[in-house]
Amino acid sequence: MENYYPTTFDQKDINRLYSLIDFIFRKRKDKAGSPYINHLAFVAHNAYRFALEYSRGLEFADICYIVGLCHDVVEDCDVDEIDAVFDMIECLWGADSSTINCAKPIIDAINVLTRQEGEKYSEYFKRVSEHPVGRVVKCADALHNSDITRFDHEYIDNLARKGDLDDLVKRCKKYHKRYEKLYALFQKDKDQQHVDDALAKGYNIVRIDTSELAKENGDYWKWLKKWIL
Repeated sequence: MENYYPTTFDQKDINRLYSLIDFIFRKRKDKAGSPYINHLAFVAHNAYRFALEYSRGLEFADICYIVGLCHDVVEDCDVDEIDAVFDMIECLWGADSSTINCAKPIIDAINVLTRQEGEKYSEYFKRVSEHPVGRVVKCADALHNSDITRFDHEYIDNLARKGDLDDLVKRCKKYHKRYEKLYALFQKDKDQQHVDDALAKGYNIVRIDTSELAKENGDYWKWLKKWIL
């Protein structure tokens, strides 16, 4: 496993969970025919990266990593496997652990990312997008699912011969749109977080209307002087 340098969790604990997830998914493949753990690792690493951009703190980023690694457990695994994962999370990061107590938000986020039986996708997407960890992890998930380069040339050629390549392209485009929507959401939240932090420190916040720039025929400095002088 490639280290991702956790900032609040012990790397040994992360490795224990990763080993369990790797074992559970050992016989599963993704749609590109690769070991499914590759998808889970991609989502975990990119959820961590997005979370750092999100500016919600280092513990939040570590939680996003763990949830990304486990985001498909409830949908794709049997009851015993789910219990094993949740028990390990409780053991490593629960109330009785010697480290940080965050098992509940981790498990809650995994459940949020699990689509319920009979749930419309629009309702599921809305529910996930309203959850801070859920939207970051789902954004990373959609990014990987939108990547057509995951599929090797032989797979692409085979689809082309069958006349099914358009379906793959449409699927990747669909996921890319979801990625863009989710990324825009947490970028918006990040901007608001900066405003909230500045207000908490006693700074005055001035929102500048850039639409006025057009009235100055694109003269940036002339427009800016109205605001700072």
